[in-house]
Amino acid sequence: MIYPAILLLFLSTTAAFLHEAGDEPASCEADACTAAYAKTTDYEGLRAGKDERYCEVMSTYRACLNQTALMCRGQLNFHSVSYFTTLQWRNHDCERILAKAKDEGRETQKCRLPPSVPSSGLRHCSMWGDPHIRTFDARVHACAEIGARPLIDNRYFLVQVSSGRVREDSMVTAVLKVTAIVREHNCTGVKRYEAASETEHLPTSFVDGTTHSTIDGKRSVEVLRQDADHVDIILHHAASSLHIRRAGPYLSVSVTLPNHVLAQVQPYSTSENGLPLAEQMCHAGCPLHSLIPLPAVLANPHAFSECHGNPVVLPLKFATERCKSMNVTDDFFDACVFDLISTGDELLGRMSRDVQSDLERQLTQSLPHSVGRVDLSLYDHFVDHFWTGCKPSASVNIHTLTPLLLVLLSLLIS
Repeated sequence: MIYPAILLLFLSTTAAFLHEAGDEPASCEADACTAAYAKTTDYEGLRAGKDERYCEVMSTYRACLNQTALMCRGQLNFHSVSYFTTLQWRNHDCERILAKAKDEGRETQKCRLPPSVPSSGLRHCSMWGDPHIRTFDARVHACAEIGARPLIDNRYFLVQVSSGRVREDSMVTAVLKVTAIVREHNCTGVKRYEAASETEHLPTSFVDGTTHSTIDGKRSVEVLRQDADHVDIILHHAASSLHIRRAGPYLSVSVTLPNHVLAQVQPYSTSENGLPLAEQMCHAGCPLHSLIPLPAVLANPHAFSECHGNPVVLPLKFATERCKSMNVTDDFFDACVFDLISTGDELLGRMSRDVQSDLERQLTQSLPHSVGRVDLSLYDHFVDHFWTGCKPSASVNIHTLTPLLLVLLSLLIS
């Protein structure tokens, strides 16, 4: 029995040798076909054999090679690959196996639950607080965002968040609704989950009343209640998970998914090209028009307050001490301090702690950006930040007024 790994070793070695020798033109895509085959067999843990799934993958591999055959004439690498794939196809009786599967009416694209992914292969995104977003590449933004926006949209699921003012007379904005849609797949039908801040507890089922999807006796998607204020949605078929929390009138949502799902580029929404990454907050962060310069706010909260009319509810020093006591660090510490000076509501501070806990639980040791920081001194150089877009009623900088006063004075004297 020839394992895919052994075959790939030979093929990749041959390809590398010929590439270095300059024999293979750029238009020959044999290497791309081999790379796609390698990804599939590695991801699904396939071994060469008289197996329907292996033959499906081999069929795709051979079709890919056939498409590039005209561009690879005379290329030893291409002919070596073609020879070995033909040999594998014959040795494992793939023609008969796939024909039999078709005659028996079996669906060739079956649900295949992937193996577990190590934490080093996972990415994480969160939205919480007043509100804050941590993107897949670990950037943390604060947003003055009101309305509904997509957090993430891929071939497996869509998550949309709606944020707004907690009360009409309040300046505090927060995530007030989370909608998650599990897309139709070989492993599951369409499922929809909704959580809203006005309900007493988080729902523990999809809107159709079910708690899971089952395929071949295995759960492909399920809602797991951790407690009254914490629900996880596990998408086994995508090796992904959603974590939804509630603290008083506030909601948070976190998304954990593997790199191979994040890297998939293909149309998956109702539009022709899918939703652009620039419109997904887990990829792009806050829209520029709603981005709050968090380092400058933490360096000089009163300047921010005077510019935008947001009162400093809690002194910076007191907010810093409270957040230290909540065991939040790094960017989550910053978010906690910002929320406390802006609102004075410790529920938002605790939400930073819970979201950081979800991140650490999912990624374990894969946190290169975490240093355990619990101070704001690195933002001291932003203390003289020049604020723009201030409200007309906000205080005006005396340095801006001085030239105007001098002009008026000169006119009066003359």
